[in-house]
Amino acid sequence: MARTTDDQGRRVSAALALLVLLTAAPLAAQQQPRPVEENPKTPQRVEQKPGAQQTAPRKAAPGIEASQADTSHPERADKRSNDSKNTPQPWWDKAWQRAWNDPFAAAVAIFTFLLVIVGWCQARRLRQTIVSMERSAERQLRAYVGYHRSKIYVRSGRATVHLQVRNFGMTPARRVVHRANLVIARRQNPTLPPLVDDPRLAPMVLSPRQRAYKYVGLNDASGEPRDIRPDETEALYDGGDVTFYAYGHISYLDIFRRKQTSTYCLMYASLRPLDDTPREGADLAFCPKGNDTDTD
Repeated sequence: MARTTDDQGRRVSAALALLVLLTAAPLAAQQQPRPVEENPKTPQRVEQKPGAQQTAPRKAAPGIEASQADTSHPERADKRSNDSKNTPQPWWDKAWQRAWNDPFAAAVAIFTFLLVIVGWCQARRLRQTIVSMERSAERQLRAYVGYHRSKIYVRSGRATVHLQVRNFGMTPARRVVHRANLVIARRQNPTLPPLVDDPRLAPMVLSPRQRAYKYVGLNDASGEPRDIRPDETEALYDGGDVTFYAYGHISYLDIFRRKQTSTYCLMYASLRPLDDTPREGADLAFCPKGNDTDTD
């Protein structure tokens, strides 16, 4: 019975203590002093003591006045900040800021730029190599038509030269035109007349290693065959100051549709008279000038 009375008393005491705490907490919160809010627009008064001297207000520097004006006028400050934000910055400033803020991204960009330069150089070099290989292949595959051999014959006062041209290339040559002439001129510094187009010449096709033959004799100004004149015979056989010259020009098209040319100039270099040449004829030698071919 006594134990029950003690438990009830403890419960009543705990309930009263809890009630006191719940009522005292709001009262303590209401009694705390609130901080005084300062108004930036209202100037603060400074109390001076009766014996202290009054000092004049100091003037602020121009920069400080501008900053105070900006703080006192928020609309102007916002406008200035917006104007500064809207002002376009140069690309190098932006790039420098980004590189400064993110060094790893800057390193990646520089490495990528170097890779682009190296790739461009390699592509240019590869293109040059491909062009060089194509030209080399064309030079190896195209046709090469040129002088092959010759013989000169003198029978009964009439001179005739037998000329051969050949395709030394690996592909056919089309529209081959061979013009040639035989003249008697001085051995030293000869003056050879230009070649004349012959309308009777028809273009031909020369296959690889195929030969073409041509017989050319002495002609007069009208292009008709003629014999050796007596003055030429005396100069040929007595003094040896003049000799026979055979020269020609070859033009053709290769398989790449490019026009190619070749020239030759031959002379009878021996001092043996040609009044009675053997059956097989006499050989001709190359002249110091007049032998050329295209380099493409």
